[in-house]
Amino acid sequence: MTIASDTMRPASLRSFWLGVAAYLVPTFPIAFVWHLVLFEPNYHALQIYRADPIIPFGLASMIIQGVVFSWVFPRLFAGHRDSILKDGLLYGLGTGLLSWSFTTLAVAAKQPMVSISPKRFGDLLDHLHGMSPTLLTARLTALIESNVVRRITLPRPVNAQLYELTEIGHEIQPAIRELIRWGGRFLFPPVPGDTFEPDWVLLGLDAIAKRTPAAEMSVGLVVTHGKKSADFTVAGGQRGTAIHKGMTDCKATLEAPFDAILQIIGMSVSLEDAMAAKRAKVSGSVTLVRKLPQLFDLAERRRGTTTAK
Repeated sequence: MTIASDTMRPASLRSFWLGVAAYLVPTFPIAFVWHLVLFEPNYHALQIYRADPIIPFGLASMIIQGVVFSWVFPRLFAGHRDSILKDGLLYGLGTGLLSWSFTTLAVAAKQPMVSISPKRFGDLLDHLHGMSPTLLTARLTALIESNVVRRITLPRPVNAQLYELTEIGHEIQPAIRELIRWGGRFLFPPVPGDTFEPDWVLLGLDAIAKRTPAAEMSVGLVVTHGKKSADFTVAGGQRGTAIHKGMTDCKATLEAPFDAILQIIGMSVSLEDAMAAKRAKVSGSVTLVRKLPQLFDLAERRRGTTTAK
């Protein structure tokens, strides 16, 4: 080993940790403010993230990223001392695009973002079975005139018209939840020919989800309808219960038709009775699934109604 290599190693090690710090120091505060302060309501409305983010996990992921980026940089741009700024910008652009591809694009591909995303006319028509295009056009026109819905046009080359709720439209969501609660009693028993839409199930579950702090746990739901099914994650936290499509970080799963799930959540039928009648199946911790009603206020409302009578 030469004297030159011995003297260069500390400098190389120092550069490595400076690179880690250069990534971590600005990135963590920016990410914290961006996700949990400035745009927190938007991320919460998407209903695809935890209600109570685990900050140490996010910090740990950034430390790993910083270590990887700092290790890779000198190996990609070895000997380019005369253009370090240019190389740094190119490296940042490349890693940013890579990160965007496996986070933003991947999440959008796998997770629903229907709660705040605009809809095309065709998308609306596909989910409103039996409604004619003429009638839907008339309804949308009336909603636009009432400032409940707005029409937006995407720039070229897409050049498509979308419809989204205005601020006034979003304010009606609590009333819609109450209407869903009221109308839920007429959904059962199901009859042949009933349409099964995962988005409708999501709306139904969201309408009875707790809006106050709930038990911190995650339970997977597999809602079945004949040969069809839809997966959801129900997660409790300090901000209440969040529900989104797909199952992530679930130590227990309840599989049942929607009416059986509502009966279990509302505690009108016990989990054991539903399983004995082969109306429900549990994977993982049965104890955790027994706590599922704690993430909803359906049972509390029913007890209140009974007391009032």
